[in-house]
Amino acid sequence: YTGNCWEPHLIELPGGEVQVYFTHIAPKWYYDTYRSERRSSGVGLIRSYDGGESWTPYVTEPPYAAERVMQQYVTTLYGVRHFTDQMPVACLLADGTLAVAAESKQANNSTFKISLGYSDDNWERGLGIDETGPADRLANFVLGAGPYLVAFPSGETLLSYNRSNTMIVRTGDAGARAFGAESTVFGTKGFWGSLLVDGTHSAVAAFPSITDSASTVRTVTLRLNHALFANEASPVIDGCTADWLVNTDAVFLGAKTQAQVTVRTAYDAENAYFLVERSDSALRASDRVTLYLPAAGGGLYTLALDPAGTALLKKDGSAVSFTGACAVFTDGTLDDSSDEDVGLLWEVSFPRALLNDLGDTLRFTYTFTAVNGSGSAVTETPVGAALSEANSPTWFKTYFGDPEPETPAEDVVFLDGKNGSDAGDGRTPSSAVATYERAFGLLTPARSTVVVVNTVPAAADYVFPAYNGTVTLTAKHGIFDYAKNNNAGLAVRSSCSFSSDVILDGIRLLAESDGARICARFHNVTVTDTVTSGDALPAFVGGYLVTDAALNAGVMGTQVIDALIAYRSELARLKKSDQICFCMQRFVERMAFMVSRLRDVNYEDDIYRAIGYIRANYNKKIMLNDVASAVGFSPAYFSRLFKKKVGSNFNTYLNTVRIEAAKNSLLSTDLTVAEIASLSGFEDVSYFTRIFKRQVGVAPGHFRSRRGQV
Repeated sequence: YTGNCWEPHLIELPGGEVQVYFTHIAPKWYYDTYRSERRSSGVGLIRSYDGGESWTPYVTEPPYAAERVMQQYVTTLYGVRHFTDQMPVACLLADGTLAVAAESKQANNSTFKISLGYSDDNWERGLGIDETGPADRLANFVLGAGPYLVAFPSGETLLSYNRSNTMIVRTGDAGARAFGAESTVFGTKGFWGSLLVDGTHSAVAAFPSITDSASTVRTVTLRLNHALFANEASPVIDGCTADWLVNTDAVFLGAKTQAQVTVRTAYDAENAYFLVERSDSALRASDRVTLYLPAAGGGLYTLALDPAGTALLKKDGSAVSFTGACAVFTDGTLDDSSDEDVGLLWEVSFPRALLNDLGDTLRFTYTFTAVNGSGSAVTETPVGAALSEANSPTWFKTYFGDPEPETPAEDVVFLDGKNGSDAGDGRTPSSAVATYERAFGLLTPARSTVVVVNTVPAAADYVFPAYNGTVTLTAKHGIFDYAKNNNAGLAVRSSCSFSSDVILDGIRLLAESDGARICARFHNVTVTDTVTSGDALPAFVGGYLVTDAALNAGVMGTQVIDALIAYRSELARLKKSDQICFCMQRFVERMAFMVSRLRDVNYEDDIYRAIGYIRANYNKKIMLNDVASAVGFSPAYFSRLFKKKVGSNFNTYLNTVRIEAAKNSLLSTDLTVAEIASLSGFEDVSYFTRIFKRQVGVAPGHFRSRRGQV
């Protein structure tokens, strides 16, 4: 590639394909001339399938167009549409999605923000020169420049960017869509920075530190750790898990043998509690699990647990009296190779007065011993954990109670525009407006921003009170869409970034995997709904909405009513918002399972019908939405179902059908490659050639000349 460009980033995919992403500026320069006051950019891509020996596209002549995979429109200058997205870094995520992080220069020509673009089909369709894309993107979501994005083997992501000459790092989820708090890892000023994952739980950050007196490159090792969120509880130490239903966060250990151990935590004013569960098909009397805890006033506690229920406590290596409690439950027989065991668990209470806890947090780690297949004893230890250093930052961190939100919201009002009737949907403009009025009556007008997620399209004309910075986002209905494919999901994920009151209308949208956790991050929860009383729970409103969705999908009414009765009974005994949200999430999962079982009855027939539709119409301009509509599914649900049953996504399968048809035409007709591309359903011959070469291994012309012998 010989066009003007900069900032390349290279990755290799598991199949051997090498990709180079770079800032793609040459085509706009060529067509629209270079203007010093504004340079249009975007993200270009070239690929190699042979380790870098050859590249496609191979670009040496004007207009120097590579594949365009990411760009967004910014402004029009002198009649020319200008785009941005530059300095790209690509990352392969755990689910096979490709994510690209880029800096986006704003219309004022001086501010930069970070954007992310995603592709689950390896960028099968490129963008036009004046086209914004990809459609799946997180645009301009934070102020910054020079981003870097990496993924750990366990899925978590790490994003860095530069702001005010400072390198900022944030941990992210496996989808690289939701990111945690900002952290500054270098105490000096400089430019850009990069990340490299160098282990299962570690990454190296590098940063050019530039000052008036000296310039140096600095590095630091970052370790991936996992936080636990413990709810207040006083479990009875009896070897039973019944008291642990509201404490589900756990850390996991076990890779060297068939045994694995998880630990959960709880707390009250007097004690810290640990539930240690060991899955082990070959229990032995010599098995041990050891907890490492920080001692009050300094020093290191180790608490060794054995299958007999003995808890041996040591401080700095010397045995001391254990004043807590320990109970064990065993499901299996020790040292008996004639049967297969299930495992065992320990419940432990440890006096907080003896621990160096900080009131709201406690660090700990643990190890366990087991015997591998060859009969050798093995000790499992968390990667990177410093066992001899009490209260080490490499230990797990458990929060006692809700952690402080990054930007706390003092009041959160959940509302729904239901009119109280059990018949039909009940979401009318008048009922929605009445509910809005009640909600705003509970808010304090001193706040600066209100986010309204409006699932009642007819109520969209409601004039909201004059809160400064009110943001209204409209979400479409859909049983399977939930929040991932509409603006409401973006609002829910983004709401924590507003220092404001937040109104969420349509609790069913919180069925997204991180929705319950987001709810739990707010301090005070007030609920208003015209169906339930003023002190109702937010999850109660959500329960009605989810059951409506399940009934509309065809789940039997008796099943739904039984589940709802059990749900209401469970809610009656819960007080804390995070317990409520977890209970709600479980209820949503149960409803979703009922719907999925219903769909499973006939979904193979539906997929066969979809495949038939594709094969009958592959030579036309068909989209995923067309096929989904033909078989009666929402596009989002159909996309997931199709990939699950067929093994590839919709676009990949459609292209496979089209390429098979093209191969037949190449061998049986004298049509040109361009004519065959068009008859096979490809609108662009260069795109057809790229897909053909990717699937077949050679270009269409070579395939024809070799009579299909490749």
